[in-house]
Amino acid sequence: MNVRINAFGVNVLRTKRKSPRTTLMIDGHKTQILVDTGSTINILNDSVVSKMKVKPKLIKTDTKAYAYGQKEHLPMKGKFTATVETDKKVTTGTFYVISGRYDSVAEL
Repeated sequence: MNVRINAFGVNVLRTKRKSPRTTLMIDGHKTQILVDTGSTINILNDSVVSKMKVKPKLIKTDTKAYAYGQKEHLPMKGKFTATVETDKKVTTGTFYVISGRYDSVAEL
């Protein structure tokens, strides 16, 4: 059974997998993203970025991000700032782009 909860003005769908996800529009591109209120940054997988109609210009970053409990940092490709829309709010956010098979994560 799916249960809808509301976190910070964003409708979050909690499934049997217990992974809260929501849909965001990032610079006009609709994408499903994992909600992690404990995260300090927003992360997008490069496969999501490759599907965007208007490709963002990535800015080099020295930021190192680690998945929970990991000693090796995620493979960071760069970052960009984008307009982010939910069904209730429009704002801007910085997204760090990683390569590999990782979930996209929002720090909502």
